[in-house]
Amino acid sequence: MRDPPTLVRLDRFLVSSDFLVTFHSLEQRLLGKSISDHNAISFINDSCLWGPRPFKFFNYLLNEVGFEDMVISNLQNVSGGRRKMGALKVLKSAKAAIKEWSYNNTKLDGNSVGALEKEINNLELL
Repeated sequence: MRDPPTLVRLDRFLVSSDFLVTFHSLEQRLLGKSISDHNAISFINDSCLWGPRPFKFFNYLLNEVGFEDMVISNLQNVSGGRRKMGALKVLKSAKAAIKEWSYNNTKLDGNSVGALEKEINNLELL
């Protein structure tokens, strides 16, 4: 609200000395711009194992060609003709099938996205 206005955006974070003592192996890294107009700052703690990545389901999968057929096929394979089966077995099987199907049908893999982000970053530097 100054006249003239300040048109600079600073990316910062504040931490206490107690935080730094607790997480002594913590590193800060500047991430690529990707879809934003600024670089994100990330804290990385490579010495900490967080366990397996959680399963995420994205709604766009519902509109992908072949997704519904894959789910129906998976349910038929899990049931094996039986009428009753445990919900946990159904969900675990569906999770595995969705992960595999999604991995095999990805239009842009992680390497392609990373390469595109690097190319965008190089163009911005020029």
